[in-house]
Amino acid sequence: MPQRPTGNGTRGSDSTLSGRSLSYTDPLYHSRPRSFLVPVARPLIVYNKRTRTMPGGSHQPLRALASAAGLVFGGIFTLSLASSVTIRALQSNTESKRKKVARPCTVCKGKGFYVCKLCGGSSTIEWSPLYEPIVINPCLCPTCDGNKVQRCLNCLGKCYI
Repeated sequence: MPQRPTGNGTRGSDSTLSGRSLSYTDPLYHSRPRSFLVPVARPLIVYNKRTRTMPGGSHQPLRALASAAGLVFGGIFTLSLASSVTIRALQSNTESKRKKVARPCTVCKGKGFYVCKLCGGSSTIEWSPLYEPIVINPCLCPTCDGNKVQRCLNCLGKCYI
């Protein structure tokens, strides 16, 4: 906050211009910038030319290289994100158009799944690692993982051809 001029015409805490005292009623007082009235302390940035270091101790060329690398990798990431979103939108648009005119799959009857052919819907198979087994162990079906159904291999679960 600026201090009120004393009006005695001396240089000091008051704002003077060529020995003239300024008061709040003087139009010249209000036309001056505030920074003239209140001195602003600005930090002095010292650049060491011999070692090329900034006040924080980091090298100026290294800082420039890091900012350039950040700019390049940021641009690549943004471009990759935009292209993947665009491709995904085009694929979903194409699939929705294809689904409208496509006929249903005849193998799974338009359901996308059918009963597992390996286990027959029991979720286990009888298996033994030996050629002539002594004991046959029931194991979880590797095709359906115990779900008793498998994805249609004709339409790949999309329900249409």
